[in-house]
Amino acid sequence: MHLFGHDAAGPLPRRAIHFCGFGHAFCHAVLLPVLLLAQDVKLPQDFNVNESYVIEEGVREGNVWALDLLTEYGSDTLRRHVLQARPVGRRTVFQRERLAAARRELDENWNSWLARLFAAVREECGGLAPQALPGGTGMEVLDRRLHRAVDDLREAYGPDAFDPRRAVAVLDEMVRLVADFGHVNAHERCRPAPPAVISRPSRPSWRWRRRCRPGRGR
Repeated sequence: MHLFGHDAAGPLPRRAIHFCGFGHAFCHAVLLPVLLLAQDVKLPQDFNVNESYVIEEGVREGNVWALDLLTEYGSDTLRRHVLQARPVGRRTVFQRERLAAARRELDENWNSWLARLFAAVREECGGLAPQALPGGTGMEVLDRRLHRAVDDLREAYGPDAFDPRRAVAVLDEMVRLVADFGHVNAHERCRPAPPAVISRPSRPSWRWRRRCRPGRGR
């Protein structure tokens, strides 16, 4: 069914979770199930409801249009802001300065780190993912923290504890951990290679040469 992006010829999903806004709860809780039953589609087992965004007091325009925000800030910034400020259990006041802060966070931390990462992959590995395992000062600590962060992400994205705000916070922490690790170990890239060891005949000691001098030996 197109409404779910589901292939009618394929098997039905084992578990369906429906996301909706609080202001349209009637349509999603009453009208939508009727449409699904008419199409012989399994009803959602869980509903995830968002509260509403409200316009802050003192804003001259009465509405904020998503298309205008996309044009001004871009899709990445708007997506991050919506996930980070997701209204859960309460209404959330929309504020433009928070949207601008989301763009600064992406530019100063995410995009700068990604630019350095992609440049290093192009310069050192020809644009391909390196086959060698990573290493450096603090690698074991970084590895443990990243594994814990992955577990937190799975929980935040899971249906039982869905929390995109938590996911954004965990991803921000992961970027900072990796960026700090790169800065700490950046000197390794500039360290010159050790000189090659050239073997040469050892010089005899002074006492041995004296004994072997003509006319002085035994």
